Amino acid sequence: MSKPILLPHQDSMAPPPPRPHDAHVPDIEILNPQHYCPTRQATLVSATFALVATIVGGGILSIPLAFEKCGLVLATILILLSIVTTDFSLYILCSVSRRTGAGSYLEACRVAFGTGLEFAVTTMLFVFLLFVICAYMVLIRDIWTPIVLLMAPPFFSTTDTGSE
Repeated sequence: MSKPILLPHQDSMAPPPPRPHDAHVPDIEILNPQHYCPTRQATLVSATFALVATIVGGGILSIPLAFEKCGLVLATILILLSIVTTDFSLYILCSVSRRTGAGSYLEACRVAFGTGLEFAVTTMLFVFLLFVICAYMVLIRDIWTPIVLLMAPPFFSTTDTGSE
């Protein structure tokens, strides 16, 4: 395992000095622990639980439909490609955070790309999250429509019961 790359103002255990853009932000340890804080360490159990909870969400409910539409070979290739790119992007994010002390995703982007691309990254995240919200709404509609129709068919019947 390689040693982490330290910036000039860092020694092995000392916290970095405050950065100028953090001067106006109060230090709230509960919401944003520093990168060297021992409470920021996740245990294997908590990390596994968070990962399983994420997987069992909307993704696992949508995978059978993706396999049906794409076919077994293409869907398997796309899943493997997604695994590799997700792993690599998490590795990059963790490396940037550890090497620079960035405490959030946007701060890591600012350090890596500069302030010029911060707005572009924020916009891309906004658009991505809009698509995620739309996907979850479609998923909820597809799951709950048969249940609601089964529970209350008289209220949702498509035939006209009125007289002309």
